[in-house]
Parts: sequence; structure tokens; C-alpha cells
Amino acid sequence: MASPQLENGYVRIANELVEALARTHLSSHESQILWALWRKTYGWHKKSDRISLAQFATATGLRKDVCSRTLTRLIERKIIDKNVNGKVAT
Repeated sequence: MASPQLENGYVRIANELVEALARTHLSSHESQILWALWRKTYGWHKKSDRISLAQFATATGLRKDVCSRTLTRLIERKIIDKNVNGKVAT
């Protein structure tokens, strides 16, 4: 990350979401998964997407089992949602 530029892409996140998460305690793994989720969704102008554990593992450097447990915690905490089509969204 020598010289990040907006011209090379950016993730547009609603202020309401950022403000709500600023008041939420997240573990380091939860934070990593959320950033990966935002990149895979909002970074491509999507509200939700089907993202494999392998994609989360590659994006975060976490093992797939850790990604799975962390996603489950985020869903239980109602920070993210997994819909009937298997897509994940914040």
C-alpha cells in the first residue's frame, strides 16, 4: 500500500452504518470479516453477494474455520444478515 489513490477504486459506505459500527465493539476477526464483506459488496456497488469461505479466507488471511465461526457470530449479533439465497449483507 505505497500510495493509495481514489482513482484506483474505493468503497462507498453509508454514514449511518459507519456511525453505528463506531459504537459497536468488534473483535479483530469480526472487523477483518466486515472489511472483506464491504470490499466484496459495496466495493462492487452491491448490497449483498454470495461470498465463499475461501474468498473470506483469501481476503483476510484467516483460516476458513475461523471465517465460518466469525460470520456466525456476526449473524447472531445481527451485524450482518444471511438471506435465503445464501447471500451475505450488512
